[in-house]
Amino acid sequence: MKILLINETFEEGGGQERFFLENAEELKKEKHKVFIFSFGKKKEKNPNKLIIKNEQTKILKYLHRFIFDFKCYFQLKKFIKKINPDIIHIHGLLRSTNAILHATNKSRAKVVLSVHNFALICPTIWCVHKYSLKVCTGGIGIKCHKYCLHKSLFDKFMFLAFSIHMPYRNKLIKKIVDLYVCGTNAVKSKSEKFGFKNTVLIPYYTNIKKDKNQYEKKIDLLYVGRLEREKGVIILLKSLKKLKEEKTELKVKIVGYGEEENKLKEYVKENKLTNISFEGKKSFDEVENYYKQAKMIVVPSIYMEQFGLIGLEAMSKGVPAIGSNIGGIPEWCKDNKTGLLFEPGNVKELSKKIRLLLTNKQLYAKLSENSLKEIANFNRKEHIKQLLKKYHQLLK
Repeated sequence: MKILLINETFEEGGGQERFFLENAEELKKEKHKVFIFSFGKKKEKNPNKLIIKNEQTKILKYLHRFIFDFKCYFQLKKFIKKINPDIIHIHGLLRSTNAILHATNKSRAKVVLSVHNFALICPTIWCVHKYSLKVCTGGIGIKCHKYCLHKSLFDKFMFLAFSIHMPYRNKLIKKIVDLYVCGTNAVKSKSEKFGFKNTVLIPYYTNIKKDKNQYEKKIDLLYVGRLEREKGVIILLKSLKKLKEEKTELKVKIVGYGEEENKLKEYVKENKLTNISFEGKKSFDEVENYYKQAKMIVVPSIYMEQFGLIGLEAMSKGVPAIGSNIGGIPEWCKDNKTGLLFEPGNVKELSKKIRLLLTNKQLYAKLSENSLKEIANFNRKEHIKQLLKKYHQLLK
């Protein structure tokens, strides 16, 4: 089978990028011919791969996203014609959206879309009101301007752009896409409510080797992910400040990068929070070593986090998690079984859960043991088996 995989970026980044790259390798192992189309820091072209260089300005980026990217369209259309794939599997549509959809339209290939977030139903992807953190029903409308896109001139531009772009884009997606692959029930149910039919749930997996929690623990608490507002890292820091005021200080490592990095560092400095280290961007292999050294991880997202692959990665090492009770997080962080849940944005509750996991050795051991058992439900071979089964069904 010839399979073309498409994603917004070809660089190591968050969970979606990691999953995209791992999926490509797993499909190759199954003896399928895998082709890749994506965007990156530099142009790359060979018989099996076409990487378009990233736009040089934000203006071009938004023009390509909301209007059209002719360069992407013609290059992708030519690539599709040349390789003649059986399946086109799209993993991300937040870049050159219309160009990618039109280029795949009318090809003989069946088109699959992995729904890695809530972008199909929410212009900000958050699917919560950005300032009250109330979960949103989704869709584009005046509520988007009222609760999310109203703070600046740029917000108002984005509201106008999405008001025009989303209905057209979603109509095009429904016309072109044959199957929607969802990694969580949270995303699947929301997608179906907005008319995206033929969805299938195929749980995520991690390639990190399962390993008992028997390493020397040099890190009390670990965060891995983007340093963006929606990830809720400031909530974690406020909880650590509260614990410090209660005479409990932890050794904390924060792995990742993003637009909030300087703001977060300034907060740590202003509040004299010692033993908090910002580690920056790390490779997948380096991140695995952090899991081995960590007593716990925290996933403090304040938006509808559709899953959180770092949860599976930590579970594979028997590291318990404390996660926000939102989106797809509860589907792997099962309260009092594989981890502890807290109300998104609730500093007081998060600090209590951190203290509980630090002091209750019996609870810690139970969560660690259960995590190692639960990871079996997120199986790599089973994921690929189900995915290939769906591919074959589409081609019949």
